Amino acid sequence: MPLLAVAQLHTRDVPDLVGPDGCDLLQVFWCPFEAHGPDRTIEVALTWRRAEDVGTVRTPQPEPPVAGGVECVPTPCVLHPEQVVEHQYLGLLGDDLQEQIAEWEESLLDDEDADDTEDGPDSTAPASYATYEEYEAATAAARAAEPDEIDYMSDLSLAPAGKSAATPPGT
Repeated sequence: MPLLAVAQLHTRDVPDLVGPDGCDLLQVFWCPFEAHGPDRTIEVALTWRRAEDVGTVRTPQPEPPVAGGVECVPTPCVLHPEQVVEHQYLGLLGDDLQEQIAEWEESLLDDEDADDTEDGPDSTAPASYATYEEYEAATAAARAAEPDEIDYMSDLSLAPAGKSAATPPGT
C-alpha cells in the first residue's frame, strides 16, 4: 500500500522553512491506516526533494483502494502559511510584566469606550491562571460577548488551533 501525499511545501512559500543542501521542496506523506505509527497513530513520512526533480502532480490524487477510515484520507486544500510569534504564557511572566500587560489591556478598553457611542459590558483586567485550559474556560463567555476585544492571552500568546489555516481549492 503506497503512502498518501498530504502536502508539498516549497521553501519559497513558507517563511523559515529550510531544507538540506539543494532541496527546496518538503513532501509530507502518511499511511492510510492508524495502526502503523507510534501509539497506533498515523505514520508520517517527510521527504526533502529538489522541486525541479519532481514530475507533474497527479490531480486528482488517486484514492487508496482501502483506508483505516475516512479521516485517514487527506482532503484537498490550500495552505496559506504565515509566521506567527507566540509570546510567553501570561502566568509564567513576572508580576511587574503581568501588571504592565493588564494596564495596556485596560488602555485598549478605555480607547474602545471613548470611540463607542453605545454602553458595553464592563471588563476587568485579566487574572493569572494556572493553565491555558483554565484561562479558556474563564474567558469563553466574555470573548463571545465581545469578539473584537483584544487581549494578551488570546491575541499575542498561545496561538490557537493547528498553527495553520487551510482553505479548500478555488476559494
